[in-house]
Amino acid sequence: MGILMLKRPVDTGLDVLVEEKFSRLLGKRVAILANQASVDKNFHHIVPLAMRNGVNVVKLFAPEHGFGGSLQDMEHVGEDVDENLRVPLISLYGDHKESLKLKASHLADVDVLLCDLQDIGSRYYTFHCTIAWAMAACSATNATLMVVDRPNPLNAITVEGNLVREPNFSFVGAYPLSNRHGFTMGELVCYVRDIYQASFPCEIIGMRNYVRSLYFDELDLAFIAPSPNMPTLNTAMVYPGMCLIEGTNLSEGRGTCTPFELVGAPYIKDPQGFKKKIDRGQFAGAVTRACHFKPKFHKHADENCGGIFVHVVDRKQFKPLRFALGVIASAMTYDGFDWRREPYEFETSRLAIDLLLGDNRLREMLEQQKPLDDIFAIFSDEEEQFLRVQKDYHRYPAH
Repeated sequence: MGILMLKRPVDTGLDVLVEEKFSRLLGKRVAILANQASVDKNFHHIVPLAMRNGVNVVKLFAPEHGFGGSLQDMEHVGEDVDENLRVPLISLYGDHKESLKLKASHLADVDVLLCDLQDIGSRYYTFHCTIAWAMAACSATNATLMVVDRPNPLNAITVEGNLVREPNFSFVGAYPLSNRHGFTMGELVCYVRDIYQASFPCEIIGMRNYVRSLYFDELDLAFIAPSPNMPTLNTAMVYPGMCLIEGTNLSEGRGTCTPFELVGAPYIKDPQGFKKKIDRGQFAGAVTRACHFKPKFHKHADENCGGIFVHVVDRKQFKPLRFALGVIASAMTYDGFDWRREPYEFETSRLAIDLLLGDNRLREMLEQQKPLDDIFAIFSDEEEQFLRVQKDYHRYPAH
């Protein structure tokens, strides 16, 4: 018989608000930034919960993928009035760069901006930047930024990656942050507030009974996909590395049922040979499996792609960023390989891979076929540097 593993009960920040009957928001004009994953432990959504408790919700904001989380990456989110809630719904992911920023005019009739978005522990995942870029509007209007804290699905201990350099700041890296950052959303918001030296009222609705060393599946909470291509915790485990594939002409598995766990392209005719090249890197915690797949949309739609599926067999040993660079370095040996040349997150003058890596040196080292260990040495140095700062923002115990 198997051993039944007991999961740790945790109250998210929303569960705390529900228990308090939203008392700290009563009498305030409240705007809510949320999506489909903004639910309490009983699967009730934050907006009707707030309204039932007497909160005056004056407007809603939708991040990338939309309020209902149905839109694909970089797909325009429209503005509307929610017919059921009869509240204006404002997009923070429109069709141009400035549309990503919540404006002071949006908060002219707002006392509190209540944010409840599930992060997945990786710098490229844009929800934390959406909140960060709202800070200027809060500063201009003195509106309170209130953030519902939620667990880091990958644990809030492990850090991996270099720090973004200012020439490469963008929506996928707007401040010095490691690829895998090891923060909860509330902690990250406090860190960014200090980075920006912003002045406005800020309140984090902390979790109860959370232990930062735990992965999401060790908590007594349901994983609700926060975006269409983040369906499972397995996806989140590889994402801090495999999101880099977006900066190439390889398919990152969008258009399949297992995005980011698959990588390949039509020009990889020998997936077994591709696998062998990657495996020479001896990346701990992962097993690669040669395979073929056919995306139904996105890159290489309806084309047969040779590639690999990455199986994480020891997540405590697995380093997704280092693994992904091994994948890219292996793919660069094929004639068809190229960097993504199309606009990326409304940036037209900079390569997507430079924005994702956060430092042009790393791409240049790959192009010069420098040993990956030289790049990994940069990671190690900057991880150590970041950890010294990061620990000052910890709100929860490690064990």
